[in-house]
Amino acid sequence: MSQLPFSMKIFSFLSSVLLFLTIFVPYADAGSQTFTSNGTFVVPSGVTSISVTASAGGGGGANAFAAGHPMIGATYYNGAGGGSGAILNNSTFTVVPGSSHGVVIGTGGSGTTNGGNTSVGTLLNLNGGQSSYYQGSTVFQVGSGGAPGGQNGGPFTCAGATGSMSCPTTPVSVGSNGGSNTVGGVPGTGGSTGSCAPTAGTRGAGGGGQAYGCLGLGAAGGAGFVTITWAEPTGTITVTASIPGASYTLTGPSTLTGSGLSTTHTNVDPGTYTITWNPVVGYTTPPTSSRTLVSGSTQSFSGTYTLAPTVVELNFGP
Repeated sequence: MSQLPFSMKIFSFLSSVLLFLTIFVPYADAGSQTFTSNGTFVVPSGVTSISVTASAGGGGGANAFAAGHPMIGATYYNGAGGGSGAILNNSTFTVVPGSSHGVVIGTGGSGTTNGGNTSVGTLLNLNGGQSSYYQGSTVFQVGSGGAPGGQNGGPFTCAGATGSMSCPTTPVSVGSNGGSNTVGGVPGTGGSTGSCAPTAGTRGAGGGGQAYGCLGLGAAGGAGFVTITWAEPTGTITVTASIPGASYTLTGPSTLTGSGLSTTHTNVDPGTYTITWNPVVGYTTPPTSSRTLVSGSTQSFSGTYTLAPTVVELNFGP
């Protein structure tokens, strides 16, 4: 028995792999929409399930002490970081095609304010991260939320007798970092007595707290966001013919071709398709026809080739 050349073996192997992928590996486009401000999400036609990743707004970082109210000998604290907003990570929801859902994006807390809630219609409502703030030596609210904010930096006592805001700051004070999350938010870092510049959080993470000895509030929390993804709906088209030599072209949202007695096309984009049959010698070509494919359904075409009439010429000569 003769052997195929090596190059022909490679070609045959690759052809087999491509045929396998074409037949057995499903494919469906994916859609996605991200909101960083308020808006409306309209469920695409044919889509009945969505996945949501989202965060509420992060809480603002705390001030270190009550500005303008230093008390001689009182104990003050470095500011706590704001809490991260509550999150969802790739959670699935059942939806109705064509329905509208208002999207509200939680704002990041600023200074002593909590982060805002993030919601998508009646599907979900995420609570914003909490801030924390101080008045004198009293903690009115401690940072918390979807993930806790940093703890306070510990007591620091003004040892001087003047009660001024410039009381000794040794050891160096550092505000706490904001709360983090698992959906890409970066927490703000706490301020220090050297810079007094805490940083803001991003994507729902908390803002950094202010350091003792610094005037002003902590940094803002990160604003929330919503990302919605879905699988684009597809359908199936089957084509049958009355003779093995039949072939055709389907035109519509996609262009499909085939031949033989029976062919199945999967993962086909929805829409209206028209089939055009190719001529076969000795047969009458089936007429063109159109069908509408709905997502998640199967649409069928069939063509019947009939034998062409035979013309017999009779010649009655002398």
